Amino acid sequence: MPIVVSWAEWQAITLAVVSLMFSLVSLAYMIGTGFHLPKLQGWAKDELYQALASLLLAVLLITFISTIDTTMSSIYGKDPFDIARDYVNTVTAGLGTFFTGFVAYDVYFQLFKSAVLKAMPSQTGFDINPLIGLAPLTAMLSLSIEATLGAMALLFGMSAFISFIQYQLSIILPIGMVLRAFPFSRSAGGALIAVFLGFYVFYPFFWVFDSYIYSDVTAAMYAFPLANTATTALGIGSECIQCPMCCVANVPDLSGNMFLSIIMNLTYPVIYYIFILALLLPIFNLIMVLILINELAKIFGSEIDITGLSGLI
Repeated sequence: MPIVVSWAEWQAITLAVVSLMFSLVSLAYMIGTGFHLPKLQGWAKDELYQALASLLLAVLLITFISTIDTTMSSIYGKDPFDIARDYVNTVTAGLGTFFTGFVAYDVYFQLFKSAVLKAMPSQTGFDINPLIGLAPLTAMLSLSIEATLGAMALLFGMSAFISFIQYQLSIILPIGMVLRAFPFSRSAGGALIAVFLGFYVFYPFFWVFDSYIYSDVTAAMYAFPLANTATTALGIGSECIQCPMCCVANVPDLSGNMFLSIIMNLTYPVIYYIFILALLLPIFNLIMVLILINELAKIFGSEIDITGLSGLI
């Protein structure tokens, strides 16, 4: 019967690995002492301190992470990874709504732009396209559609990456503990432990922080709604009387106000959702985690050259 190892149980695997390392080093020390092998005894004595340090580090990490999960679950009902995924899914759903609106706008204005009037004062005649001026608007809508699809794809990747960190990346902690048991691989082990701390502990917290930014900013945006109806855009809607700031311009100008209304309803989603939520904040999270990993690696006696990652671009 095959043995299936659940890497999600990284706490038990880490403790088992560290305990095995401690047992092997203790056995080597006993053999060196019993058979009067000074070199083996000296090596085992030095490594025994490293094994004790690894055991203490593993216990502290497991206790720290378990405390964080328990605290977040008791306060918010979810752990940081679930909060991060819910936030990413919420932003993705918002982008999907905007995508539907962009497509609908694009269909309508493409139809209006293609309207042609035929004038035939003579046998040859000519065509008049009165709404050809909508071409810049349709081009902007096409760019918005492409940008929205790209942002949604990026967020789908972020959601999959968060799940990968939670359920797969945790295995690098016991691997790092094993590598720390040997002098020639101790630096690599410290680097892996730093990577684990950066992505498994700090990375989801950056997404939790982003979720609260999203909640606060979105609430503020809904407190001052954009002009989203024809009457409001014309400056004659009831909202203009109750809240003049809710109108694009309180002047009944059909061409100007309708155009400004569409621009505002397109600009805010593109800037806020695509550039800030889907692009700027994820890049900021990743950069901050890489900086933390670099500093944590130094604590564990390792060195990670973050600038070398530029070669991947």
